[in-house]
Amino acid sequence: LAHCFEVFNTFYQKQHNGRKLSWCYHLSRGDVVTHYTKSRYTFQVSTYQMAVLMLFNKDLVNTVSFIQSQTGIEMATLVQVLHILLRARVLKLFDPNNPKEERRTSKTADATAVATPVTKRSADDDSSDTVITPETQLRLYTDYNNKRFRVNLNMPVKTEAKQETEQTLVNVESDRKVIVQACIVRIMKTRKVMPHNQLINEVITQLSSRFKPTIPLIKHSLNSLIEREYIKRDLNNRETYEYIA
Repeated sequence: LAHCFEVFNTFYQKQHNGRKLSWCYHLSRGDVVTHYTKSRYTFQVSTYQMAVLMLFNKDLVNTVSFIQSQTGIEMATLVQVLHILLRARVLKLFDPNNPKEERRTSKTADATAVATPVTKRSADDDSSDTVITPETQLRLYTDYNNKRFRVNLNMPVKTEAKQETEQTLVNVESDRKVIVQACIVRIMKTRKVMPHNQLINEVITQLSSRFKPTIPLIKHSLNSLIEREYIKRDLNNRETYEYIA
């Protein structure tokens, strides 16, 4: 996965000089195809789930601590990801003292199991009650079977996804403030003096290829630049700005 990101990142930087890509893992998804089952299935998964499942290409059994060290996923998030894969019967708990033991009474996965709310899960489904620790061993369920050949496993994890999404929005807003302020400084350095409305329109025009800055964002940026003495208001016309050399 890292290699794929680097390839695309190299391509993107050639197309857009000076920009930096950040991978929002919790907002990403993709498809993986099984080659170990009697029938071929396509799993629709999150990037986290994909990273976990790809580790089982090398070994059928992995510990949770190994999965965490290889993927770098926060343990709280990883536990939720693993619970989803256990409930879908893509993975199963592995007991080294009894390797033939099956945790499931049925070998056919419930096509709707993954989408079933926690409160509606059946009493005999212990995947949600399983305590997962770093020492827990998980095995790829090679006898996986499903009536559907395309299975959606991409269920949102609790809280973490919301927190990361909120943090992403905060980061985007912060980055845009810096971009707007830099744009204003470039314009004022060239024009020296500009009326308020003309300056706002010019900022919107110059940044239109990247994003559309809001009027409140531009006004906030203007006030910030005034406080930091990059620009100032004309003493005779408060609706006009002057560049401070």
